[in-house]
Amino acid sequence: MKPIDALKRFVTAKEDERLSGNQLAVEEIRAYVSENLDDIAEAFGYPGQAQSFRENVSRLEDENVGKRLLGQIKAHKAKLAEARVVDVGANAQKAADAVGASATWAGDRATIDLGALLEGALSSRSEFIEFANPAGWTVKVPQEPLFRLKALRATVKNATAYVDKDGLHVRWIRNLAQELGWKPAGGLNLVAPPSAKGWTAVVNLPARPEVAEIGAVAA
Repeated sequence: MKPIDALKRFVTAKEDERLSGNQLAVEEIRAYVSENLDDIAEAFGYPGQAQSFRENVSRLEDENVGKRLLGQIKAHKAKLAEARVVDVGANAQKAADAVGASATWAGDRATIDLGALLEGALSSRSEFIEFANPAGWTVKVPQEPLFRLKALRATVKNATAYVDKDGLHVRWIRNLAQELGWKPAGGLNLVAPPSAKGWTAVVNLPARPEVAEIGAVAA
């Protein structure tokens, strides 16, 4: 168990005992901190400041020791969670940039690397991915069904995807009848309303070749 989690469990138990009348509970908390001082200080992000941490705890009034430590643990965990969210978002955007750079156009459709999208660009089921065409349109799609599709990748290994102004379209063949054209291929058509709110990774699609050529001639 991590030092922070062990401290939380111990302090929570001793704080309950203190409130139930155990007069020794606070001293047991102080003793626990002293015995595990280096690990606790490092876990809180105070390496080399273990003694200062212990002195701060020793100066607290008895009734505040447990509450202050639990509050500090809660704040520390919230800070770590926020940092993880930032890291996940940054990594998702980096993957989205790679997906956009590798996209290829066929008419009005841009084929994208579905595997790279599912493995790197997803961040949260409640968030979105936006595809931006430099010619003008953008389309936003929910991540939640993409997370479900990711879980099924073993059974839809040959899935492909393209995006157009109407959304993201995923297609796959799962049996011989579909492969021979006797039955339609499976698929998803995903689009979110423009008003949908939430963090969004942006896949910047390359310019369509004919559009790029027209721009070059005009210049």
